[in-house]
Amino acid sequence: MILVTAIVLLLGASLYPWFTSINLKAEQFSCDFREDVLTLQWIHSVEREMWRETYQAEGDHLRLFRSQFKTFGAGTPYNEPLKTQGGFVESNPNLNMPKIYWIISRNVESTLNTINGDIPIHQYFDDYSEITLSTQKHTIWTFLKDTCYDKFTASN
Repeated sequence: MILVTAIVLLLGASLYPWFTSINLKAEQFSCDFREDVLTLQWIHSVEREMWRETYQAEGDHLRLFRSQFKTFGAGTPYNEPLKTQGGFVESNPNLNMPKIYWIISRNVESTLNTINGDIPIHQYFDDYSEITLSTQKHTIWTFLKDTCYDKFTASN
C-alpha cells in the first residue's frame, strides 16, 4: 500500500506545472526557453544604436527589469535613476507585461540573448512577421522537451 501511494504521489507531482519559462510563438511556430530570463536586443530605428531589454518570467507575466541603450530617443525612460555601464545607459524599470508583441525586421537585427547564446531571430523569420513572448507553465515532462535554442541551432 505504501508503494502504491508513493507511485501515485510521484506521478501526480510529475504532472503538476512546477516550472515557468518563456514561450516564443509565431504564426506556425512555437517553442519554449528553458531559462526564465532573456534579453531582446535590436538596433533602434531612429538612433541607429543598440537597445536591450531584459525580461524575467514570473507567473503569468514577464517583468522588464533592465533596459540598456546607447543614446536617448523615443521611448527612453525618464522618471527613474539611470546609470552607465559598458558604454550603455541602464535603467531598471520593473514593469510587468502579460505578453510582448514584436515585429521582426532585418533592418534592426532583432536578436534574443539567452544563457545558451544569441538567437538572431531576424534570420529565421520573414520581415514584418510577428512573434509573441509570454510565460508558459510546464510539468517536468514538457519542461524536458526541445527548447527554442535547440530548434533554432538545429536549423543552421
